Amino acid sequence: MSTEKQDNKIRLGGLWPKENEYGKFYSGKLSKKALEDARVDDNGDIQITIFKVKEKKTENSPGFNVFAFRPDGGKPKPVTKPGAKSAKAPQQAVEPEEPDDVI
Repeated sequence: MSTEKQDNKIRLGGLWPKENEYGKFYSGKLSKKALEDARVDDNGDIQITIFKVKEKKTENSPGFNVFAFRPDGGKPKPVTKPGAKSAKAPQQAVEPEEPDDVI
């Protein structure tokens, strides 16, 4: 299963429609790697969105794709060579400001 990235979304996995004696349901897989890359909210939850597959590539393709948002909002990550050091701008020391009213 791939972790396809589209704009600000990460494909987490797929769902297949199923049916048994208890009724209709969906079964699927989620990629652990993709889940690690997804944005987690303050409660530790990952918001997901599910889209129906319009045109299945094969008979075994999932009927639905599960997506989550990327933590960086979809901005492309800079490409760096392994072992390359990034040039950082020197930082200036900033004096903390004293509050006007201290309670």
